[in-house]
Amino acid sequence: MAACEFGVYLAKATDSSLVLFHTYFDQIIVAGGSYPDTMASQTLVDMKMVNEIKINAEREMAKLIDLVNKLIVDAGGGIPLTSYLEGGDIDYELAEQCKVLSPDLLVIGQQGKGKKSLFGGTMTKRILKHSCVPVMTIPSGYLVKSFEKALVIVDQAHAITEDLVSILAILKPYETDVQCLFLAKGEKAQKEEEEILGKIRMGLERLERRDIGIEIISGKNEEVMLSDYLHDNPKDLLIIQERRRDWFSQLFRSGLSSEDLLNFEVPLLIFPQK
Repeated sequence: MAACEFGVYLAKATDSSLVLFHTYFDQIIVAGGSYPDTMASQTLVDMKMVNEIKINAEREMAKLIDLVNKLIVDAGGGIPLTSYLEGGDIDYELAEQCKVLSPDLLVIGQQGKGKKSLFGGTMTKRILKHSCVPVMTIPSGYLVKSFEKALVIVDQAHAITEDLVSILAILKPYETDVQCLFLAKGEKAQKEEEEILGKIRMGLERLERRDIGIEIISGKNEEVMLSDYLHDNPKDLLIIQERRRDWFSQLFRSGLSSEDLLNFEVPLLIFPQK
């Protein structure tokens, strides 16, 4: 519901169209020996189960379309809406639809703290991992009408200009106070703080955005630093640019996972790896 409300609000603010997309798992594997009589019996049961899953998915999609249409009417109308329902694997189907539709942004609802899907893992985590376009997660029950305070996690000082161009484009409909945070780890990073600040300031000047704040905090554990910072400085949007072979990507593989970030229970905007 929260993701739908935000999607309608954003589409109205940016004069964009909305696409509803859902994938249902359509492959049922029955353990060998479950149906000893004939292979036909097993196949018949498999097809029946798949058909029931499809019917249920179609029913839920119809409900969702009705809901979003009502939200569009409440927003004043004028938002084109289309929907797609595909059977298959979420990773493959999502990638294929992104190729066909070329969306500017994926908006997904976050059910609690990384609620697990029926077939294991978290659906949110899988989408974040495989998406080739920016993804925004909206926690369940979180009413988004504007983003007043956004925090951009800066992991590479030289890349701030490129990152902020994409970030500011999405935040254009809002009057958002944007803050950049650089997490400096270890003694070497602490000694280079002035150089880091200089690079970030140069990037902001090229964008003519001197209103964007910059802050560096130092410590040994990025997860703890980020958690403490957000506790003392609440934000209503957390923005991260994933990159290969950087400290943040390493955090995703070790101490800090996507589920940890989702536990902050605020909207999260993640740009895919470059």
